[in-house]
Amino acid sequence: LFPFKFTKEPFFLNENLEMSQTHNKNTILEFPMPTLSNLNTPIWHTMGFFFGMNYLKKMLKKFLEKKQNFFYLMHPADFLDKSDLNFSNKHSLERLDKFNINEKIKYIEEIFEIITDKGFVGEKIKNIANDYRK
Repeated sequence: LFPFKFTKEPFFLNENLEMSQTHNKNTILEFPMPTLSNLNTPIWHTMGFFFGMNYLKKMLKKFLEKKQNFFYLMHPADFLDKSDLNFSNKHSLERLDKFNINEKIKYIEEIFEIITDKGFVGEKIKNIANDYRK
């Protein structure tokens, strides 16, 4: 992601990770995380574990008022429990220690309910990428 770069639509990056108007087999389609403005934190599921789920829900509801399509990012640790991993190596996933799997599933369900209550539906990222590559 480009810090402090407010973009709404996916865009292509070339081999040098520069924005590109054209695409080929070497370009990457970047999906920006939704933000309310340049100065707001991007809206993604993990932010709820850092700033609190109430903050995430508030920001998400504000964003959904815009009626824009968006990319909602979730990290695997957002829906994993300590029992899912081998801890023979150190980790820096604080949310594994503070939240159990039942809390995490509850948060995911609440977020999806907020999104679907506003009339949004999910789409496979592969289908969206194929539409942009046409």
